Amino acid sequence: MAKKRATLNQQIETFRNHGVTFIKMKESQARDFLTYNTYYYKLKTYENNYPKAATGENYQYVGLDISYLVELSLLDFALSRLVTSLCSNIEHGIKTDMNRLIMDCSDENIASECVHRFLAIRGNFEIHDSPYTNGIQEQCHHHDYAPWHLWELLTLNDQILLYETLFQQVKHKELPGKHLLFIMRKMRNAVSHGNCLFADMSRSTTAISTSELAMPDIEVTEKAMNMCGRKPKISKRKSSFQTALDRLVVNNYAAVLLCHLHYVNSPRALLHACDEVDGFITRVNLHREEYFGSKGINHQRNPLINSTLNALIVLSQGYIEKAQDKARNMSSNDAYHDDTSGTSGLGD
Repeated sequence: MAKKRATLNQQIETFRNHGVTFIKMKESQARDFLTYNTYYYKLKTYENNYPKAATGENYQYVGLDISYLVELSLLDFALSRLVTSLCSNIEHGIKTDMNRLIMDCSDENIASECVHRFLAIRGNFEIHDSPYTNGIQEQCHHHDYAPWHLWELLTLNDQILLYETLFQQVKHKELPGKHLLFIMRKMRNAVSHGNCLFADMSRSTTAISTSELAMPDIEVTEKAMNMCGRKPKISKRKSSFQTALDRLVVNNYAAVLLCHLHYVNSPRALLHACDEVDGFITRVNLHREEYFGSKGINHQRNPLINSTLNALIVLSQGYIEKAQDKARNMSSNDAYHDDTSGTSGLGD
């Protein structure tokens, strides 16, 4: 059955019919936001974080003001922008580490052998036409690629596979934490396609388990809690933070931060990321207690949203502390030379 479009008046009326109030934000402001800043389907998606007082077509949301949906959409955008920046640095860090592995290997044929093994595993792969990379493909007649060519041509998924192949070949062991890279990639792909990260904060990581991602979620939980200076509890009485780590968006964000800590080895890139993450904390806290917490009342307005946002803050704070320590330690190492190529936007 064909779906009919809804006018702006119909969109506003649907919100009202479902119990959404226009108290903290005027209807005129909501109209402007729906016209110039987002679209109806995306904003309505955040309603999934609120309970319904009834079922069927006549359902009513409980305690939901339009300003809360607007705030969630803005926080979603802030997190997406941050994840995009962090994942860009991670991808660069992976390529830099592959370069070091090749340079330090005693086998002078390691580069060609790595590509050969990668192709044996991956098989045929598609390289999209781009004016930025067509010159590289023209240089590689008959697909005679070297790893440094593939660094410019492959998707992130294949970059990780190439990295894993090279690491196993050089180190003769499994790539540590490779599952975190695949989780990072999933979140990076989500933000690249503009998916709503906060569409339903109750979504569990176990709900999307695949054969590709066979590792238990506890691996992320343990590493994330360690980053934040906390110990996971084995009993059923978990802390609210540990419980939140089972939620998809929190778990994935933790994996991104852990990968950034591990693979980014430029002090300036780390400190720049700390500034970005700190800015995200500030933005989350701008209306958190007023819109979702217990400011002015004796209970939380939305425990699910508030605890999820608080978990993202705790993770961010844990990352900042560890990243600053890593940057200081690396800067004090006389043998270290900063890789400024991974500090996009920093300047000299």
